[in-house]
Amino acid sequence: MKQLILILLAVTTLAACQPASNESAALRNELTDLKTKQAALEKTQYIPHLGWAMVQVQTYHAKLYFAGAAKNWELASYYTHELEEALEDVEKLHPEHEGIKIAELIKAMALPQVENVEKAVEQKDAVAFSAAFEKLTTSCNQCHQAAGKSIIRIKVPQGAGLPNQDFTPQP
Repeated sequence: MKQLILILLAVTTLAACQPASNESAALRNELTDLKTKQAALEKTQYIPHLGWAMVQVQTYHAKLYFAGAAKNWELASYYTHELEEALEDVEKLHPEHEGIKIAELIKAMALPQVENVEKAVEQKDAVAFSAAFEKLTTSCNQCHQAAGKSIIRIKVPQGAGLPNQDFTPQP
């Protein structure tokens, strides 16, 4: 009788463990499927190279300047945020490039200067904007130097570099 009870206990224990085992196998299969799908998505996902992403930064840099120079503070505020987002995208997409820690450079050099421009825009202060924008531009060049790309020199825009956009404030 004891033997029968032990056998029934063993069978019951094994039966109780069976669903957990099936559930574990199902979870492992699901995880494998998700990893396969993720790998497939990564192969088809387009990530712009660093140069392409920096063109966005440069474009917003210029647009921010023209909006601020026109004292269109609402538009300058918009482009300040766009510039900041473009820099953050570069941080995320290219935290490191050719051994250079791009994300760290952006955080240390560019973003603090963008914040200074943002303050001048919020105050609607053309003199402070001009000074902050100049420092932002200098920080771009310092960042390029630190990254070993001193051949890339950014300057305060001159003339109508974007003739297809009106930067004057609207009534």
